[in-house]
Amino acid sequence: MPNWTYNTITVKGEKKDLDKMMADAVRAEDGKLHFSGWFPIPETFAKYDTANHPDGEGLKVGDAWDDGLGSHDSVVTEQLIEEFKRATKEQMEKYGVVGWFDYNVMMFGVKWDCELTITEEDDTRIIIHTETPWNAPDKFLLRMSRKYPELTFHGYAISEDDFWEENEYRGGNKTELGSGEYNWDEEEEA
Repeated sequence: MPNWTYNTITVKGEKKDLDKMMADAVRAEDGKLHFSGWFPIPETFAKYDTANHPDGEGLKVGDAWDDGLGSHDSVVTEQLIEEFKRATKEQMEKYGVVGWFDYNVMMFGVKWDCELTITEEDDTRIIIHTETPWNAPDKFLLRMSRKYPELTFHGYAISEDDFWEENEYRGGNKTELGSGEYNWDEEEEA
């Protein structure tokens, strides 16, 4: 189980630019918003768990197999191992990483494609909360600021590792506003 990081993301800008950012987002089937709403995860990373089985490593013909997606037979076959070898090569050549874990870290800065909850919204800002494993979604915010250079993204994160950080992202640049040790006891006393 990870140490969670609690993030507050404030996006500021003109209403038309905020509306465009939200209109661009593709929501999951359940209507929820995730990092991948703006930066879709290629199917190869969901279909082939090359993070745990690069080149089909560790898979043995005849072993039980369940990828949790219903996309493979229930038994490892030579064909499945060949598919993993092909997927491993494709992922490295096309994306520069192998496996969903490395892809997510490269794209979002965190292990998982986390859910985003909008808690406030008006004509000049949107406030979003998300919980991420181990660290803040730094790479996601950098990518968003490149994709929407007219907007300013402000990230404030508190980690269960007793650390906080505050950053601003604009036009693909990050400005560190502060960081340090976080004292949970002080929050409880307040």
